[in-house]
Amino acid sequence: MNRNHGAVKKSEVGYGNIMSQSIHTLDLIQLLGGPVDSVKASLSKLLDVNSEVEDTVSASFQFKSGAKGYLHATNANVSNASVELEVITEHDWFTIKDSCLYRMDQEGKKQLLAEDEQLDGAKFYFGASHKYLIDRFYKAISEDTTDYITVKDALPSIQLIEEFMSAFS
Repeated sequence: MNRNHGAVKKSEVGYGNIMSQSIHTLDLIQLLGGPVDSVKASLSKLLDVNSEVEDTVSASFQFKSGAKGYLHATNANVSNASVELEVITEHDWFTIKDSCLYRMDQEGKKQLLAEDEQLDGAKFYFGASHKYLIDRFYKAISEDTTDYITVKDALPSIQLIEEFMSAFS
């Protein structure tokens, strides 16, 4: 089925999935793994829509620390599934899913470590962080403080996106 309701143009929306849905996950990947040494990425258009931007990204990371990472993000999911992040260490497995952070040890014992505030609505898994960060930004402006994310803070993720996009034409 072709759903051409007007082309989604890169000049109008910028990048697709990687910028609009995955940017914060890239921030987390670098927060947890540290600086990225190299990345291999594949971007694609899996949905049958008239679009100049990707809807799916898969990427593997090699961190300067020697750790490895993998990202898969898509707008082509058939269900409204929660964002999921896993960190596997030598002794434990950490998972964020449905606004909860779990730890599972080598024996398979699962422990809830933290739970984020959930918002009403179909996409509750976005959590309350957007509202919190937006409010914090407005407060920084009104109170003339620097308590917000800077362009310098965002640069590592923007550079990764540029590397991803160089593989997509």
